[in-house]
Amino acid sequence: MKKSKKSTGSLKAELDSVYPLFQQRVHRKGGMLDEELMSLTSRMDADPALYHPEQVTAEQVNNDVTALDDLLGESLIKEGKVAFLVMAGGAGSRFGAPKAFARIPGIDLSLLGWKLLQCGNMPAWVMTSPGQTQEVQRHISTLAVPMGMNGVIFEQFEGYRLTPDNRLSVVDGIPDLYPLGHGDVGPALVEAGVLADNPDVKHVVICNVDNVMASPHPGVIGRHVRSRCKVTCEVVDRMKGDRGGVVACVDGKLQIAEDFRLPDGFADAALYHNTNTMVIDADMLQWPVSWRWHRVRKTVGTRIVVQYERLLQQYTEEAATNFLHVPRDARYLGVKTPEDMSHAAEVLATYRFK
Repeated sequence: MKKSKKSTGSLKAELDSVYPLFQQRVHRKGGMLDEELMSLTSRMDADPALYHPEQVTAEQVNNDVTALDDLLGESLIKEGKVAFLVMAGGAGSRFGAPKAFARIPGIDLSLLGWKLLQCGNMPAWVMTSPGQTQEVQRHISTLAVPMGMNGVIFEQFEGYRLTPDNRLSVVDGIPDLYPLGHGDVGPALVEAGVLADNPDVKHVVICNVDNVMASPHPGVIGRHVRSRCKVTCEVVDRMKGDRGGVVACVDGKLQIAEDFRLPDGFADAALYHNTNTMVIDADMLQWPVSWRWHRVRKTVGTRIVVQYERLLQQYTEEAATNFLHVPRDARYLGVKTPEDMSHAAEVLATYRFK
C-alpha cells in the first residue's frame, strides 16, 4: 500500500495531497466531505452548545404493549415487512477486541451469532466498519446460524482522524481513518442500495451487537405501528453508573439527549436511559438529514486524536418519536467489558425464545 504524499502547511493542503485510494474511501456518497471537515475544524467544536432541557415525567413515556400489538408485530414479521439491523462495527477499545466476535461463555456463540439467532427468519442487516468487513463475512460463514432471508452485510463510512491542533493524523505515512458513528445507518443503507433492494421492508429494528437482550419483539413492533410515529425508542430505568443518552424535553420536544451536552447532574437525575434500540420506519432512513457532527477526543494507543461522529439518536429530533419504557432485565444488558460477558452468560443460561 502506498503512503500518502508528504503534507504541507495546512489541513486543506494535507487533505488535497492524500493518495486517491484513501480519498475514494472517505468520499463515498453520504459520508463527510473535505469541505465539511474544514468547516467543522474552523469552529473547533462541531456542537458547542449545551441543551437547555427539562426532565420528563413517567406520564410522558409509554409502557402499554398489548396482546393486539403482539399479533400485529407477528403478522408484519411473517409478511417480511420488518428487518433486524445489528450495528457491529465497533473496534471494542474498552473490550480489547471487536466485541462482535467475542464468545459468550457456556453458550459457545459469539455476540454477533447470538443476534442472528434472535433474528430468526427475518432479513438480517449487519452494519460493520470497512476494516472489519471481511472478518465479519468469514465469521458469519462459520456459524450454524443463517442470516435469514435477504441477509446483508454493509459498511458504514470512514473519516480522517485529526491531531488536537486540527492537522491530519498519520500513522506510518498513512491517513488514520475511523468509522463516523452509528448515525451512519440510514446513509449507509441508502448508499449500499439495501433499502432499494428490499422494498417490502417497511420497518427496521436497530440495536447494538453488545446488547444481548435486544431482539425484534413483536409487541414492540406492533406498538410502534400503533403509535403512528416514525421512530420508537426503547428506554429503561436510569441506574447509577449508566453512561449515554437520556430522555429529555428540549424546546418542547421529547428526544434522546446525549449526556455530554447536558448540564451537570441532569443525566444522573433523569428517569429514563437510552438503550440504543429502536424501531424506525424504512422511509425515515432515507430522509436527507442535516447531520450534526460531534467533536470527540479519543486516545488511540498512545496518541490523542480528534474525530467527528454522528449519532443515531438524532432521528428522535427529526421526527415524531414514541418512547417505550421496557423492563431493563428483559430488554437491556450491555456488554462493555470482559467482566460483563460472564454476567451475560449467567442471564442467557435461562433465556427462552418467544
